[in-house]
Amino acid sequence: MKKTLKIVAVMLVAIMSLAMLVACAPASDPDKAVAALKKDGYEAAKVDSVLGLGGLVCTVSGTKIVTDKEGNKKVETVTIHYYGSSDQAAAAFETVKSDSEKDDNKNESDWTVAKSGKMVYYGTKAAINAAR
Repeated sequence: MKKTLKIVAVMLVAIMSLAMLVACAPASDPDKAVAALKKDGYEAAKVDSVLGLGGLVCTVSGTKIVTDKEGNKKVETVTIHYYGSSDQAAAAFETVKSDSEKDDNKNESDWTVAKSGKMVYYGTKAAINAAR
């Protein structure tokens, strides 16, 4: 009985961890991501890929200017590239990641570059969360 309980507990922890990882990514449907961004007050658009180079299907981008308590303005932005397969997304992610590491202006701790399934996304944490 104790052994079964331990196995069930470990499986539950694994499932919860996987759910946490998936919950951080934007919506896997481009139209839902645009709708979520617009609902949160972002200027958002979806652009279909004309050439489909590298397996790119479409790109969603969203931007919003926010003002903090001191009156400082900050731009919240997200760009999501949707690919035909996860292999194509993985290849594109390596390029995007290496480019972001070279960019000295992105020293902000708020900037995120990540891959999830068939999409590669980058932007501020608030904008990425708004795209869910």
